[in-house]
Amino acid sequence: MASARVTFNPKKDHHINVVGHGTIRSDGSGNGFVASLEAAGPARALELEAALRRFARYNEIEAYGDEVRVALSLVAARHFDEDFAPVEQVGLALAGGELLVVVHMILDTPSDLDAIEPLLAPFFGRHGARLASVHDDPYDDPHHMVEVGVAWPLARRTVADLFAFGNDVLALLEAADGGAEIEQSAAIDLLDAGRWDLFRGQPESGWLEAKGKPYDFRDPRAEYELAKDVAAFANSPGGGLIVLGLTTTDTGDGDTVTGHKLIRLASIRRQRCRNVIARRVYPAVRGFEVRRIADAEKSGYGLAVLVIPSQREDATPFLVTGIVDDKGVLGAHILLSVRREDDTAHLDAASIHARLRLGEQMLAGR
Repeated sequence: MASARVTFNPKKDHHINVVGHGTIRSDGSGNGFVASLEAAGPARALELEAALRRFARYNEIEAYGDEVRVALSLVAARHFDEDFAPVEQVGLALAGGELLVVVHMILDTPSDLDAIEPLLAPFFGRHGARLASVHDDPYDDPHHMVEVGVAWPLARRTVADLFAFGNDVLALLEAADGGAEIEQSAAIDLLDAGRWDLFRGQPESGWLEAKGKPYDFRDPRAEYELAKDVAAFANSPGGGLIVLGLTTTDTGDGDTVTGHKLIRLASIRRQRCRNVIARRVYPAVRGFEVRRIADAEKSGYGLAVLVIPSQREDATPFLVTGIVDDKGVLGAHILLSVRREDDTAHLDAASIHARLRLGEQMLAGR
């Protein structure tokens, strides 16, 4: 989404204009605005921050330590009504002179507030964000409405970027509260935060494979297994995660995570894994990463995560060299592995032949 300029003159107008897209309207409270994300999304975040500062100074809001709020709605701009449009759990606020992403959710107990900062720390560290504020208000005893304010660098970002970032924060919080199935975007941060317990009951899927123990490279066939597992995720549109140390059971409808079993982190040979993928998977899997996550209590033990990012479409398919027989791995063969729901599958000869024929026809211009 292309960014758009923001204009605002508090002496002339109560609304903030997103040039070429629409307006961020006053909500009538004296210190708040509301907008359709369709209209506000392209607004340059730094320019919106400057506009809200002008509004705050003009109305002497900053002098009283109050905040300026911007609520966002997914209602289409042409149908948007500032008095009746439902707003999302992610919004914005000018607080202490800086524009924050503000996320709201309901927690069962106020004691859950203590877990928010360590939960979000890995995610924030990865994105250069920081926790600016956390507070709650009684909602419907014993439930509490929690508000989390996040500072995130605004340069070259739009309101739509801030909204998407806030939804990633919300997904993490909801997963930690047990209110939603874990999403791929939140999984690595929950693992980094040591919230392995939250994966109990999580089914294996098109993006998640759990293995109770590491690949044992004393058996040459383990290299082949690793290569085909990674290639299958590389051939999937969204990539995926292979978590070593999560145990599973077959529920009759696929494997489901039942818990975790700590592994010795020294047994996870990262360079060996990278070398295997470089040698046995073609083309190169961009961004492949082996992460070791230490247990907070047992030194030298924890979980390991193999991260396979989404790959460029023009790089697929990813092929595995070699095939297993009774004597080990034979090198003069190739395999095309794909991810189908919670399992790694292989395309048969007819499917591979059809793809090759299609490619030859395109090259020939037929």
